[in-house]
Amino acid sequence: MHSRRGITLIEVVLYVALFTAMSLAVVQLILNTQNAFAHARIQRKALAQGNTALERIARELRLAGDVDAAASVMDAHPGTLQLNTVVSPTDSTPITRTFYLASGTLMMQEGTAAAIPLTSGVRVTNLIFRDAGKSQASSVYYYVRGSYAGCSDSNTGLTPQTAFCTIAKAATLATAGTTVLVGAGMYAETVVLTHSGTAVQPIAYVADVGGTQTGDAGTVTVDGGTYGFQFTSTGSDTGVDYTVIEGFTITGALYGVWGGQGSDANSIRNNIITGNTDGIRLTTTWGNGMFIPGTNWTIEFNSIYGNTNGIYFDDGEYTGVLVQFNQITTNSEVGILTSDRGNGGFEPANAVTIQHNEISGNTEQGILSHPWFDGVFFDNHIYGNGDEGFWVVFRSSGTPEVINFRNNTVRANGNDGLLFGNESDRSSVDASSVIENNIVSGNGESGIDTTLNQCAVIRNNDVWGNTGSAYQGCPSQTGSNGNIALDPWYVGPGADVHLQAIATGHALDSPALDAGYQFASDAGLTGRWTRSDSVADSGTVDMGYHYGNETPGVQQYFAGDPASQAIRVEMTVVGGQGTFEVTQLLTETIVLRRSYR
Repeated sequence: MHSRRGITLIEVVLYVALFTAMSLAVVQLILNTQNAFAHARIQRKALAQGNTALERIARELRLAGDVDAAASVMDAHPGTLQLNTVVSPTDSTPITRTFYLASGTLMMQEGTAAAIPLTSGVRVTNLIFRDAGKSQASSVYYYVRGSYAGCSDSNTGLTPQTAFCTIAKAATLATAGTTVLVGAGMYAETVVLTHSGTAVQPIAYVADVGGTQTGDAGTVTVDGGTYGFQFTSTGSDTGVDYTVIEGFTITGALYGVWGGQGSDANSIRNNIITGNTDGIRLTTTWGNGMFIPGTNWTIEFNSIYGNTNGIYFDDGEYTGVLVQFNQITTNSEVGILTSDRGNGGFEPANAVTIQHNEISGNTEQGILSHPWFDGVFFDNHIYGNGDEGFWVVFRSSGTPEVINFRNNTVRANGNDGLLFGNESDRSSVDASSVIENNIVSGNGESGIDTTLNQCAVIRNNDVWGNTGSAYQGCPSQTGSNGNIALDPWYVGPGADVHLQAIATGHALDSPALDAGYQFASDAGLTGRWTRSDSVADSGTVDMGYHYGNETPGVQQYFAGDPASQAIRVEMTVVGGQGTFEVTQLLTETIVLRRSYR
């Protein structure tokens, strides 16, 4: 016979205790995961609010002529900054703009008009404005004249008659406050940059296309091999700062311009960048996250075409990059590419602003974005690209970050106008992102392809005439939240997306006129226009891309130029409360460009 033994009371107690412990562990894991996601959401919101506010301050500082010292509170919290400025780049009517705090909210007031908030849902607990000094015209000039018979890298380089033959030689000597003036010619070299300027004494490499300084007029071409201009890095955190590359034709390189980690506040402006693998590549070569990302680059007024990729943000976590007034066209793959190269801990970039660009005719996407590539995509004309106009790819191992996609015209692209995720998982956009005031028309597949839980942030768009459905992955938004589906009535065929208006002699007003979500001034589009008579948008903002007449302007390189003022902004933004409280520290130094123009 077999004896049977039941479960003893002690065993029951042990099993119950073990089950309870395991259950508590699982519950704790779930709670920890939920807390981590909640913390991440709050952190992203605080960073997004802070960076958007800082971008507005920077934009107004660049437009301003000077600071009203009597009306400003400097070097103390809570700071006040009052700018003597103009209405817009195209309207020179004088006006003041004032930034200050009110109950933890950052406010901006134009003249005597009612102030508007620049932050919402977060608290600004520290706001300090500092005078960063007066930047001066360069104190040292080196001359490079590759086509001049008397050039030599053994010369002093201090006059046109004692010029160097190579830019690379001048780069070994250039320090803060130096301008390198380069005469016409073909320079088959890599320019390795190892020295930094400062906010008030940058280093500038200037192509003297007009020949006024070197005596050699004509195109100045850098044919670089591996690199055209290389911003080098030392270790994990030391790069090249406050350096300007202006006026060159950069071609024939694997990387036309290469930015490594730790490089801050550099400007790539008014260049022709063509025939490279990557026109501009911002990245890191330091593994396992042990690096300091570069910050606050400006990429503006460049013609970037005929490369494999135009601009490539490559897992470098570059922060605060401003990409504006560029033509990024006919590249054989992507206009603006972002990637983490499969590295789960790396982000392509943070708090980027991409505005006022033409992004067209690229073989693949106009912008191939990433769920961790957050920032503002504002007032761009994205058209005629072979695949999607704007695509945020799906990434299963991370939480999407906040984007603001507004006042763009996205038209005649081969596939979707806007695609978030992929055809089976459309979740690569944060729920607090905003898609507003855009015209999305004539694309080869859907207009906006996203998910149900994102539809609430789609407002005041005209999505019309796309081959597929207007909205894929969620119910149609037409007729709700200000969204319409009407022919926008462009003025001309092809690239001309001015909007028809009775005031300009057309038979009707485009339905996109005065159909946006906010006023043109609040949207940051004062002085820009959609009508063919170049009358600036006013009142309720028009949908879609706005034209402007901005030019590279005059940079302060030469003796006799007046000094220009720089302001440092320091801001602390706090989101959440208690255990979920998150603090973000933001700083930037901005030059008042009109103070020397």
